[in-house]
Amino acid sequence: MVKNIKNVDMIPTNILNIRNSLTEVFLRKISIFLVLLIFFPKLSFSENLVLNGTPVTKVSSSFEDTHRIILSESEQNEFRLLITSKDGTYYWASRGNRELILKISGAIYIFLDPMGGGYIEILDTKIVPEFSQANGKRFLYKEHLRNLLTNITYWGFSNEFSP
Repeated sequence: MVKNIKNVDMIPTNILNIRNSLTEVFLRKISIFLVLLIFFPKLSFSENLVLNGTPVTKVSSSFEDTHRIILSESEQNEFRLLITSKDGTYYWASRGNRELILKISGAIYIFLDPMGGGYIEILDTKIVPEFSQANGKRFLYKEHLRNLLTNITYWGFSNEFSP
């Protein structure tokens, strides 16, 4: 009988150890979830990432002049192109989640902002032989932003694209 009492006394300690382990695992998973939510706030769980593009150059034009610059690594991250989709609708996630309309013309995918804020053209270099040597980049893109007085165009690439 003393043996049984000792085993009964051990159960609460074992349960506490199991509870502590489960709590630790739960807290780790919550921490990972929060980190993802902080770094990717624009993506909800029901959205799909269509394109994560890296811009290389930026061309700014106005009535008075035009400037072309090669972007630094930090600027490439700052001006990254993100397109998402949810329930069959496309969104310009890197530009305030503006809704986009997709048109396809051969090897070119064109995403249009119906409010006139710009467009994105994506070229699949595997379909067009002249661009097959695009420095190993599968998809080349042009992101064109416009308003009344200025135009900004980013030229970039992505190796993954899922329209």
